[in-house]
Amino acid sequence: MARILIQNGTTQREVDLTEPVISFGRAPENSVVLEEKEASRRHFQIERTEQGFKLVDLESRNGTRVNDRVVNQQLLADGDRIRLGSTVLLFEGAPAPVRPEPEGERPRRGGTTTIEKIRGIQRPQTSEGSGVTKGVAIAAASVVALLIVLPGASSLARKTPRAPQAPEVATRPQDPPEDPEERTSFEEIRGLESTLELSYARALDKCRDYESRYPQGRFLSDVRRIRAVAEAKASSPGRDRITETYRALDELVGKRDYAEALRVIGKSRQDRELLRYELDLAQRKAKVCEEADQYYRSRIEEAYRLLQQGKQEEARASFQALQKTLGGLGEFDLLLRTVEKHLQQLGS
Repeated sequence: MARILIQNGTTQREVDLTEPVISFGRAPENSVVLEEKEASRRHFQIERTEQGFKLVDLESRNGTRVNDRVVNQQLLADGDRIRLGSTVLLFEGAPAPVRPEPEGERPRRGGTTTIEKIRGIQRPQTSEGSGVTKGVAIAAASVVALLIVLPGASSLARKTPRAPQAPEVATRPQDPPEDPEERTSFEEIRGLESTLELSYARALDKCRDYESRYPQGRFLSDVRRIRAVAEAKASSPGRDRITETYRALDELVGKRDYAEALRVIGKSRQDRELLRYELDLAQRKAKVCEEADQYYRSRIEEAYRLLQQGKQEEARASFQALQKTLGGLGEFDLLLRTVEKHLQQLGS
């Protein structure tokens, strides 16, 4: 019985080709479902015909390779390897096709056959117009030669390996040249994939624009996958709350009110509904602290310059404002101690 051995990494399974048509692909409606990302939803099918089992590509996106050649249709021979990405499908059990003997290999009448030459048998050549006796002798010699040769011929046939069947010439049409604008549009979408927690709305707009402009695009399946993830992010619990939090943080940072921004982040990280955004909130906090540290250091340097210029009252007012702002925020304890040190010097 003909069968297909499917190998993917360390896993292997067998599929008996008992049905007239068996389809292969990622979609669940196929006869054989392939867990291979490079396979199309309906990639190819194997049909049982009078000539043998024939593979037919179903206009797959990445094409179908048999023995490392891209084919559209091909009769399968025993041992043929079908490759889809990291998945290899080995065809086994197909009978050898029967081919008619070429005219040039038929033995000449009255001459010595190729097998007879191998056996060392020399048959006499006949001439035109020979008599009945000579014809009977030749016929008898032929029968004897056949009785001697046939056992050896069958043994020789068993030892002679079957010549591999030449693959059909691929008739798959060449893919059209790549559109640079389509590639650019897809790269923008792929760049947003890693930040969908924050950029899901923009990603959705980009995906919809791509699908409307390129309904048969090269990257359509990837774009639809990213869009599905973005839609899930948009409808997740706490989405409205976290969006409002990010908007408030942007406004506070824009006004350089870093202390209040850190308080908002701390409060949000204690909200159970926003627990799934814990990692992103932590990253936001690190970014705010870095920007705030640079800003407050520049404020301390300005107040110190006022002190050096003899403007003690102005310097004292600046340090007191910084003390009030930084008080209670553990992230800026070092800066707060510096401010308090200068205030002590001013008060002495």
